[in-house]
Amino acid sequence: MGAWPLTALRAPEYEAVMRNGWTWEAAKPVDNVLFVQRAEFQSGGRTCVAHAAVAPRMGMVSTALTAAKLIEHAAAVNAVNGPKELTHRDGVGDRRMMADAVRD
Repeated sequence: MGAWPLTALRAPEYEAVMRNGWTWEAAKPVDNVLFVQRAEFQSGGRTCVAHAAVAPRMGMVSTALTAAKLIEHAAAVNAVNGPKELTHRDGVGDRRMMADAVRD
């Protein structure tokens, strides 16, 4: 199970995700502009992985380009670490966890 939160604003959205109680690793570059942070957490007795990123600018174009980079990055992570890294149990759980992360 995994989650890939992408926010449009560093403050307050991304900062709220970083305060959700998971232990986030240091940011790693995807390219010269986009950085991703990874966390592992427990849910339902399983170890889950999340990767978080913030778009460099607000707006649909910037968010779409950032999402495309994350999809490409996810494929690369999947190729290196295997499908377990990105496996989702169900979409409902992912949305619920992200809503909880932003709310905290």
